[in-house]
Amino acid sequence: MTAPECLRIAGPAVLGDDSSIRATLCRRRLERVIAIDAETAELKRQITRLVAAADTTLTDLYGVGPLVAARFLAEVVDIRRYPNRNAFASANGTAPLPASSGRTVRHRFNPGGNRQLNRSLYTIALTQIRGDTEGRAYYERKRAAGKTKREALRCLKRRLSDAVYRQLTADADRLSAMGRGARERVAQRHSAAGGARKLMQLFAESAR
Repeated sequence: MTAPECLRIAGPAVLGDDSSIRATLCRRRLERVIAIDAETAELKRQITRLVAAADTTLTDLYGVGPLVAARFLAEVVDIRRYPNRNAFASANGTAPLPASSGRTVRHRFNPGGNRQLNRSLYTIALTQIRGDTEGRAYYERKRAAGKTKREALRCLKRRLSDAVYRQLTADADRLSAMGRGARERVAQRHSAAGGARKLMQLFAESAR
């Protein structure tokens, strides 16, 4: 049972017939929490439908659900804007910055790029590290090679950036190869991306 469901059931029972100002304020806040939960659930459903309409294979990647996929679709729109995977990594802030000193070769955190995309890659990385995945194996190899946790995580995010780029590029190529009707599908995809962007903004506002 979720927290909002518990509030919906237990809230009135706890407050009872209490008519004090404190109880009245509590009831109003409970009603607001329940309303926000319902609104958030509806936004999630709408985002899921838009991601399905975009016909993307992003969700085939471990750790990419409808919300994360929607973020990529909304921010990237057309992957062909990026000529290669390195350009995409620079755009999302996963291209590491050199920070070597003497014989020590290191890279530091890149604060630039689209932080929304960077956050999505961070979410995927954490999900993969927690599971029995290729991403976790890669992370552990980097740790065994002497990298810190943060450095290994940044390496994994860069690797995942390449994976996302490949998926989005494959999706674009597949649509282009469809020939007749491909333009309509591309237009539909861009429309879905635009809708997803608006819904993600509403979702973020409702989750605050």
